[in-house]
Amino acid sequence: MRLLVLCLGVVGLLACEPEPMPYADWVGRTLQDTPFVDMAGQAQTVGGLGQQPIVLNIWATWCPPCIKELPSLAALAKSKDYHVVAVATDRDPAVIQKYLAKQPWAHEKMLIWHDPLARTMRKELGSFPLPTTLVVDATGIIRRVEVGERDWAHPKMRAKIEKALKP
Repeated sequence: MRLLVLCLGVVGLLACEPEPMPYADWVGRTLQDTPFVDMAGQAQTVGGLGQQPIVLNIWATWCPPCIKELPSLAALAKSKDYHVVAVATDRDPAVIQKYLAKQPWAHEKMLIWHDPLARTMRKELGSFPLPTTLVVDATGIIRRVEVGERDWAHPKMRAKIEKALKP
């Protein structure tokens, strides 16, 4: 009887397992003219950064995996190969500013933009978990999607970026 209950429980869990999210269909979409604002409130777009690839990370101050990966994104931003843009989704920009003021890496080359409650990104792509990072080529086309915390300073991640950006 216990075995039957255990088997039924496992089957029930498998039946409730969500299907993989369709992030692969984001590859090929453009973000060239997607509107954002920087932390000074100035309008920004991916296209406004010029003809250089972008690693665009979507994060929030209340998201522990996001916070953990931000220093490695800041390290990646020191590279002259890409722009690194961290798009904060907190509602209140003051919360983001307060968080950044305490971070030793926050004054690096990484750009911080704001998308309150991820409204712009949800409109462009639909819903997604945090953190989500998009590798965007020099023309504003998404070439790779990484969902979840990553060590962006690791050579394997840099190799994934390079591979995604190869013509």
